Amino acid sequence: MLTLRGLYEEGKIQLLDAPPQGARSLVAVVFLEGMQDQIADAKETMLLAKSPIFKRLVERGLAEVQQGQTRPVQELLDELPG
Repeated sequence: MLTLRGLYEEGKIQLLDAPPQGARSLVAVVFLEGMQDQIADAKETMLLAKSPIFKRLVERGLAEVQQGQTRPVQELLDELPG
């Protein structure tokens, strides 16, 4: 059994997680009472996921990690005004 998160609004269900490719399964939909802040976070996540600018930023960040252009978090924190 696989569980995917989604949002139901105005008669439509939008999945937050990607279903497995090529899968064919029986699906059960369960409506959970979500807290408003969780719903707001999910909507913001979906908006960011559709943003080409955000996608480029993520790809650039991943490329920097792969190229070893990272530094310890503590260095960053030490630069912040205290």
